[in-house]
Amino acid sequence: MKLPDPEARTGFWIVMGVGLVLVVELAIEASEKDMTFLPGTHAVASVFALLPGAFLLWVFGSMAQRSTKTQNESDSLEDPSYTAALVLLLARTLQVLAIAIVVLALSGFTALARFVLSGCALSLGVIGILLVTDRLIVSALGLAAGVSGRQYGETRQSFLSIAIGLTMSIAALPVIALIWGARPADISEFWRLMTEGVVVGGTRLSATVVLVFAVTLLVGLVASRWLQRFLGSAVLPHTHLDSGAQSALRTGIGYLGATVSFMLAVGFAGIDLSSLAIVFGALSVGLGFGLQAVVSNFICGIILLIERPFKEGDWIEVSGYSGIVRKIAVRFTRLETFDRDDVIVPNTDLITGTVKNMTLSTITGRVIVPVGIAYGSDIEKAKSIFVDIMSAHPDVLREPAPAVLFRGLGDSALDFELRCFISNVGLGLTVRSDLLAGVYRELDKAGIEIPFPQRDLHIRTPSGLSELSAKNPSEAEPRASPQPG
Repeated sequence: MKLPDPEARTGFWIVMGVGLVLVVELAIEASEKDMTFLPGTHAVASVFALLPGAFLLWVFGSMAQRSTKTQNESDSLEDPSYTAALVLLLARTLQVLAIAIVVLALSGFTALARFVLSGCALSLGVIGILLVTDRLIVSALGLAAGVSGRQYGETRQSFLSIAIGLTMSIAALPVIALIWGARPADISEFWRLMTEGVVVGGTRLSATVVLVFAVTLLVGLVASRWLQRFLGSAVLPHTHLDSGAQSALRTGIGYLGATVSFMLAVGFAGIDLSSLAIVFGALSVGLGFGLQAVVSNFICGIILLIERPFKEGDWIEVSGYSGIVRKIAVRFTRLETFDRDDVIVPNTDLITGTVKNMTLSTITGRVIVPVGIAYGSDIEKAKSIFVDIMSAHPDVLREPAPAVLFRGLGDSALDFELRCFISNVGLGLTVRSDLLAGVYRELDKAGIEIPFPQRDLHIRTPSGLSELSAKNPSEAEPRASPQPG
């Protein structure tokens, strides 16, 4: 644990106190063989050793929790280390067991409380021996690698050091089991089952088989991951493939490597899966109905990676959404809309639906701007103004040349369309805004009116109402209300 010097000295005396409590427990246990104590005397003597021991375990757990918080704050609050998580779990377990020891001792179950206290103390001793041994081995590996032992231990990038730590932890499990009441016969029986194996579905599984399977699978996955990184950094950047094709190739190699690793692991381990064919067949039927959509999206994702109707970075429209393709996975495709929202589109919609790709073969595109001018305006002069505005814009292509179309005679205006091709279709809205601003400015200078809808309202009086008003003028006029008094 990374602690300041004062807390480290306190931790040292806490550990010494736990050792002293353990010595007292062993002394009481030895005296019980030569002398006979009354139950009350035995309980009181045990409580004097159990309560300090429980207190020391609680303080030790609190110190371990503080060291974990300090380490997480110094490293990263959002990404705590695996070692810190284990230390935190151990600290909380010690605190729970300390409370259990106090409750058992005060309830009269002194023998059970002494068993829990001695088990905790001895287990901590075994863990300490493992940590010291691991530190020594890591330091030796660091010296062999030409770096300091501390630096080598902090990086932990060596597969050998991880394997050594895991091996020592597995070897310490029988010792921990003996501390907590397991008999040597139980451990030997467990070892026999592990070495000889058990028959599951007609296949004998043993520790050797599981180890060979795990090691082969791990080596295969590491090799495939290394091949992916090698191709992504040293080979694919020097090819003419775009980023989408490179990502698709790396993804395909990853899935192929995982499949080959699994098949090799099964073969090297000697696992016979033929007897499980019926079970797998029944499960496949159930999974086929339950995971039909998932499998369909997976197959469609593979088709997308092979056919590549679009690639990462393309602007597409699908299922009512328009955006840039950011990721093509085997189950879904992620779009980033122009509002910076992420849209997850199932690959089935991309295969079975209609996809509009604005940048598949080229990034050029056409912009259409509708404009209306007032009746009686000079049409040829307006067309010339429109062409000059489009030709003057830097993003409008000269070939194909901009065009102005007279689309129709509207209710309030002469309808025109300005059509031009731009160098980057992603700038369509900006170019459209610039053209509209230029049209408004130039038409205003030329005195050409941009009309707005107008309506003429004619009010007609029905003939019957006119005749009635002529015959009875008094009824047509509003009557005055009578005045009081």
